[in-house]
Amino acid sequence: MKHLYGSDPLALQVMDTLDLQASRNEPNAVGVAVEPSPPTDPDGRLNAMKAALGRRIQARRKRRFDTIEAFAKTAGLNPAYAWRIEAGRQNLSLGTLLRVGAALHVTLADLFDGLEGGSRL
Repeated sequence: MKHLYGSDPLALQVMDTLDLQASRNEPNAVGVAVEPSPPTDPDGRLNAMKAALGRRIQARRKRRFDTIEAFAKTAGLNPAYAWRIEAGRQNLSLGTLLRVGAALHVTLADLFDGLEGGSRL
């Protein structure tokens, strides 16, 4: 959330306070306890799936493009974003997956086929 407010010191201070309250489960300004968010990937399956998908995308990208920059340009992505995808560090929207597939000339089924655990997500 902090990136939405840029470098506004007051907004950053408010966000830091809310983060601290959430970590301590303390009441916020209106007296409501702020519950910390539950872990989104408690058993690590999502991260494992993102890593496996990233490796597959990288392997296919290397067959088709000389550089990650060329791939990113074709897919309409920022090169840093494309790198995070390949590193398994980026959650992907359906639109991004479709653009990646189109740039690599593969279907979504091809991207996900055989990835371990894919049918259980």
